[in-house]
Amino acid sequence: MDVFTAAQQKSFDDFMTVYRSGDEHSHYGGHSLLFYALANSNSESRYRIATFLLNQHADLGDVDSHKNNLLHILFRGFNQEHHVAEDIELATPHRPGSGCSSSQ
Repeated sequence: MDVFTAAQQKSFDDFMTVYRSGDEHSHYGGHSLLFYALANSNSESRYRIATFLLNQHADLGDVDSHKNNLLHILFRGFNQEHHVAEDIELATPHRPGSGCSSSQ
């Protein structure tokens, strides 16, 4: 199993068995690993994997061919369970220079 499949479809523990340092900057099919993690339909896995990747300074500038950014991916899921507190945590800038600010 590759790290992108694990991020999108598996549990945090499964993801960690294939994750290697530096993967947070990897891309597949034009998308970052964080993009795949935010598309995980299991809310616990989505939040744990995405938070881990953000703490590893994952790339935040991912935009797909339809101009969807990472927030679109996080909030688009019709069949995804959402937890507002965790969504806010993921949507909040995690470090200086992340490209987001509270004034935007």
